[in-house]
Amino acid sequence: MDQLALAAFLANFSGSIVGMVLAVLFIVHSRYAVDCLTVRGHRYIVLAAAHLLSDAVLTATEGLSDRLAWGAVHMNLDIAVAEVLGAAMEYTILGLLEGRLLLTEAGFGANLGSHRIRRLRHIYLAAELGEGFLVAMPLLNVSLLQGVPDNPYADWRHQIRNVVTSVCHAVVGYTCFRGYSTVLRSMRDVSLPKGSYARREKDWARRVMVTLRWTTTMQCVCASGLHVYLVVSSIETVDAAVGLCEIVGPVGHSLLIMLEMVFLFVLTGRLMPRRSREFVQQPSRSRVAGGHSRTEMWRATTRALASRSITVGELLDFFEGLGKADGPMPHYRPHDSTTNDVVRQAVIPLSHKPGEPSGSAYASAFCPREGRPMPQIMVTHTWTGLFLDLVAAAVGDALGEDEYGGTAALLASGGGTELRGILLQRGMFQRSLWICAFTVNQHACICGGFGEAPPRGTRHHGRWDRGRRDTVTGEVFPSCDCLHPKLWNESSPDECEMNKFDDMIELLSSEVPGFAQLVAVDRSYAVFTRAWCVAELHRAHTVGLPQRVCMEKNRVLDMDADDLGDYRKLSMLSVTECEASRPNDKAEILGRITDTQEFDAQLQEVIFGSRGLLRHEVEGFGVLEAAARTAFRLARSGISPTEATIACCQCEPLSHCEEGMLRLDSL
Repeated sequence: MDQLALAAFLANFSGSIVGMVLAVLFIVHSRYAVDCLTVRGHRYIVLAAAHLLSDAVLTATEGLSDRLAWGAVHMNLDIAVAEVLGAAMEYTILGLLEGRLLLTEAGFGANLGSHRIRRLRHIYLAAELGEGFLVAMPLLNVSLLQGVPDNPYADWRHQIRNVVTSVCHAVVGYTCFRGYSTVLRSMRDVSLPKGSYARREKDWARRVMVTLRWTTTMQCVCASGLHVYLVVSSIETVDAAVGLCEIVGPVGHSLLIMLEMVFLFVLTGRLMPRRSREFVQQPSRSRVAGGHSRTEMWRATTRALASRSITVGELLDFFEGLGKADGPMPHYRPHDSTTNDVVRQAVIPLSHKPGEPSGSAYASAFCPREGRPMPQIMVTHTWTGLFLDLVAAAVGDALGEDEYGGTAALLASGGGTELRGILLQRGMFQRSLWICAFTVNQHACICGGFGEAPPRGTRHHGRWDRGRRDTVTGEVFPSCDCLHPKLWNESSPDECEMNKFDDMIELLSSEVPGFAQLVAVDRSYAVFTRAWCVAELHRAHTVGLPQRVCMEKNRVLDMDADDLGDYRKLSMLSVTECEASRPNDKAEILGRITDTQEFDAQLQEVIFGSRGLLRHEVEGFGVLEAAARTAFRLARSGISPTEATIACCQCEPLSHCEEGMLRLDSL
């Protein structure tokens, strides 16, 4: 073995050892990840390790093959490894680059160029297939009939792959650099208070994008440069140049593969700057401040509200009474009737006893308070969701489940008796819940009407009209004729129960051991768009309350069309765009938030953070998407989303490229 062959062997052998170590580290570090990018990363790692190992073996056996007259076979194996494994690796790494840029687009809300990388991948694949026929067959004939050529790498047909690969990496590198620079520019001129959570989020997002931009650029430049060198060297005719090409090619490929392995850790979020500590550990200016002084009446109302509860068993009994001919709501349909329908036509009528001038909270009228402990679980939900799902979430959580689809199906089919037996067996039948529909006195607020009608023809009027009609019959709900005074937060702040949720959460969290919040996530994720629900989520997270979610199906939000839509809706969430049944309620909530931009940053932590509600459901929507979400919020804070898109990146808005954005499963 001459010196050049020995150097090539040592480079390939050492590279294969280092590559195998990196492969094992990556697989062990990401063994529990199931998102498609990490799975594709595993695929690349296997291909890279196989490439390095096969190169080392082929280099080591080169001398033996010459002595045994296997030179032609050995050369063909060498070419096959370089062509097949090399092409598969390049195609996979381009897919990883496209996927990360695509998800960054989802977080940022604009097209950053991933569609160009997709087209390049298709072009690369077509070129590889064509080059395989152009190179493999002629080379096979030459090697079998005339022996091994002196420099097969000098064949112009073999250089097609090098040219195409070099161009692809150069274009991809430029596209990624430009895209990530766009995200960075959107944050450049946004001024935030020093020390605020939003400022820490901005600094973290900027570090992430800078790391990704330069790592991607370095990888693409090195790959493109290596293949350019191989093309240039192949046209040299002197022996020194030919020999140098024969060693630089394998050694360069080995180094490039190891570089791409390291880059893979960055690409899948393993070597990114760490996010700032959660805001709950460093309270910021946007903590919801009390808008009124805490009088004795205020505190008494808070304690009275906090002392009401309904057990899981009582909730199950109430549900089973719906839909019966002699029940409060004979026309109830589990898969159509919402919580709003049930409150208006069952909870309110039942809690106003005949002959009495005023009504009370359902929990006060039907759930005896003597000997009853304070609620153990606060259930946050939306009234626009199915009542079936609310009950199923409460029962499912009591049974230790984090999805309610199966429980809902059992309830809808009359399986309450079976569930009751399981609850009794597990000692959860008497678990006490705080659910606003049952524990807030609806006769002190909404029972007599539906609020002032918004102007006709507006979106708000349509929502208001739907809220006053039964989902099944389409008829307007009957109004309650009780004489209970209406205690609104603007007219009777001390007696009003609807403005005490923050105080109640703090009271229960301090007095009830193990008190927790359950978020019953409806099928359309509307719970995250309701102003009161968002305020409850933020306050519970801020005080360190344990928070759990129960979803219809606890799936990982994977990168398909439906999930990307849900993800995008949640990632763009702002408290200023949340809805409330009464405009005054939303004004009350916003009036108690000193900094809505800071609140929105914290709200993203509540949903997606390290102990956020959906931290397990957003695998694959990790550090880069979170950084892009932060950049988008910052860009939107100063100007409108459309203006931000045009001013910052001169790109099409996301809606203009949804078809390409949503076909992620075909990467």
